[in-house]
Amino acid sequence: MSLFDPFEELQSLDLSSNGFTGIYENRAYDSFGSLRQLKMLNLGNNDFNDSILPYLNTLTSLTTLNLGYNSIEGSRTKQGLVNLRYLQVLDLSQNNNITSGSLTRLGLANLTNLKKLDLDYCAITTIQGLANLTNLQVLDLSGNQNLTTLGFADLPNLKTLDLGYCGITTTQGLANLTNLQVLDLSGNQNLTALGFADLPNLKALDLRYCGITTIQGLCELKNLFELNLKGNNVEGHLLNCLKYLSHLKVLDISHNQLSVSLSSTITSLTSLEYLDLSYNNFEGPCPLSSLANHSKLEVLLLSSTILVKTENFLPTFQLKVLGLANCSLNVVPIFLLHQYDLKYLDLSHNNLVGDFPSWVLQNNTKLEVLFLTNNSFTGNLQLPNTKHDFLHHLDASSNNFIGTLPQDMGTILQKLLFLNISNNHFEGNIPSSVGEMKELRVLHLSKNNFSEDLSTPFLTGCISLWFLDLSDNNFFGQIFSKYMNLTQLQLLYLENNKFSGKIEEGLLNSPDLWVLDISHNFLSGHIPHWMGNFSNLEILLMANNCLEGNIPVQLLNHRMLELLSVSENYLSGSMTSSFNLSSLKHLYAKKNALSGPIPDMLFRSSKLMTLDLRDNGFFGRIPCQINDRSNLRVLLLRGNNLEGQIPNQMCQLKSLGSIPRSFSNLKMIESLDLSNNRLSGQIPAQLIELNFLSNFNVSYNNLSGLIPDKGQYSTFDESSYRGNLYLCGPTINKSCNSAEEIPATKSKGREDEDDSAIDMVSLYWSFGASYVTVILGLFAILWINSFWRKRWFYFIDTCIDLCYYCLYKYVLNQ
Repeated sequence: MSLFDPFEELQSLDLSSNGFTGIYENRAYDSFGSLRQLKMLNLGNNDFNDSILPYLNTLTSLTTLNLGYNSIEGSRTKQGLVNLRYLQVLDLSQNNNITSGSLTRLGLANLTNLKKLDLDYCAITTIQGLANLTNLQVLDLSGNQNLTTLGFADLPNLKTLDLGYCGITTTQGLANLTNLQVLDLSGNQNLTALGFADLPNLKALDLRYCGITTIQGLCELKNLFELNLKGNNVEGHLLNCLKYLSHLKVLDISHNQLSVSLSSTITSLTSLEYLDLSYNNFEGPCPLSSLANHSKLEVLLLSSTILVKTENFLPTFQLKVLGLANCSLNVVPIFLLHQYDLKYLDLSHNNLVGDFPSWVLQNNTKLEVLFLTNNSFTGNLQLPNTKHDFLHHLDASSNNFIGTLPQDMGTILQKLLFLNISNNHFEGNIPSSVGEMKELRVLHLSKNNFSEDLSTPFLTGCISLWFLDLSDNNFFGQIFSKYMNLTQLQLLYLENNKFSGKIEEGLLNSPDLWVLDISHNFLSGHIPHWMGNFSNLEILLMANNCLEGNIPVQLLNHRMLELLSVSENYLSGSMTSSFNLSSLKHLYAKKNALSGPIPDMLFRSSKLMTLDLRDNGFFGRIPCQINDRSNLRVLLLRGNNLEGQIPNQMCQLKSLGSIPRSFSNLKMIESLDLSNNRLSGQIPAQLIELNFLSNFNVSYNNLSGLIPDKGQYSTFDESSYRGNLYLCGPTINKSCNSAEEIPATKSKGREDEDDSAIDMVSLYWSFGASYVTVILGLFAILWINSFWRKRWFYFIDTCIDLCYYCLYKYVLNQ
């Protein structure tokens, strides 16, 4: 701090985002007192505690102070910040130990000139200690999840109030805030009692993700400019009165349950600049012609609404942002021919046909983002004749484009940051002009028919590239010769090509690599030991090649590697010499010639989830060092030379086999096939949240319990579940009340069934039939043969006498 002694006139000082942890030498911070002209001080994102507060009190000229993201508590201070009487802006956000009592101990009530106070994500439960802050205009209390008591009667001049994600259930306590203009209540999911009649000057209201269905007094807010109702359960009748909010400029009612067209309401809101109706359930088309007179409209988002009608009309607006994804379009809307100011255009997930709409780029010279993914565009990728200076994001993936890429592509689209043309039918070479895209960071070329020798210089000019996907093509030659200089590369996917030869050292020019997939090629030679030098490497996939020799010790000691796949190569040797993959979660090494004992460290790891060592030459016993915290879910050891007993510890593997509940996070998944495995347990109920699932198959496993019949699962028939004897429910006409007891053993998949496996159902029936046959045979013999009948009854009498004698002796001994 003595460095600042000469700067007595210093007015602004920023020390944020350093490693400061507190006051250790008092003299070091005495220099604060010499900064008498200092007005702005930023100490945010450090680890300061209360010991800094007395020194801050000497900076009496401060008007702005940032202490956010520190360890301030307010419990070990006598004066707090009481001397900072000129302070107008105070940021105490993300100090997790600041409580309601801390506000009093910090002396905030003495800061009468304070205009802005940020207390987001602290531990405040009630508003106290803010009395006398009559000049306060902006107050942020968001993220205080246990905030229950609201009272702002002492803050009459408050204009902006943020109560997002506070867990509040009512708006009571906001009365008398007649000057309030901006109110954020987003994320309060149990908010029920809503009333805004006492807030006549409100201009912006944020009610995102509150779960609300009704709002009182909403349409009386005549001065409202911005309304956000995203992610609620709002229905059409609630919004009928919105037509009277003539000043409304921003309206977001996306992700709701709207089914009735709002055309008449939207037509009246001619002041709109931003309109988002995405992700609703409109029963009929949303005619764009109803917006024809909205001359101020700049942002229009209608994704995932029914928009079949693309009327031929001449709009008065010039849009900057247009989102029409998943709107069941057949052709590109004609009105786009008259748009010249677009910066963002999303036409993805429609049924658009025809040629690539190069006229969109030609007309809109300021276009920055263009989404055309998952349509049916055909023909060549046609680009405008002139250089486009603004386009930085182009996604034309999953279409039917053919032919070669334009040779001047890299020159025309020189400013691209993101390019995705995967899943098409492009062929030929990658134009050398692509090397001129010096700002390109993400390049997707997978699932095409590109064919080029990558042992020659390739993409050498793309110095900013950090994601490269060339998978599922016909690229050949050696992988990354010494010419490659992609120093920023982090994710590289080269699987399913025709690469051959050894793995070249040119890959070392990308030291930050953390995902590498070179599987399903024709690579030969040894796995280079230097591959273990990628300090950030987490995923390494090399399966289905012709690699030979040992797995390098450097890889077996990698501290960051989480997934290693070397299956179906010609690898040999032992893995026991050194093994310390402390982060490993998935190891696939099937169908090699690996030998020796299975390393103990594999079973001691608590992170390992998948271990596949099938069809190798491992021998010895299965290690018994299974950690009691093991997360092992898949264990495959078939086709080795193992011996001895199966360890009892394997019975403690509670996670082995089951369908992960985390599959419910795959919100956009359309097909899920888990058939012919050894899965057990129940079908997770959370999977009913997969609203786009159209194909589901878990047949031939060992699943049990009730089959879900809600959501998309009501559309699947019994074929999705066959081969699971202990599933039940209406879908397969089997009552859960009469379901048989679930066995502890697991059945095999139909296609992977071992010849030596026992059919337990057949065993039970044959045992029962044999038992009945023996009993009937015994009765027949006794009925026919009198001698054996007498001997039988004599035997029964003897048994009864013996039992009586034993019982008598037992009673006497008692």
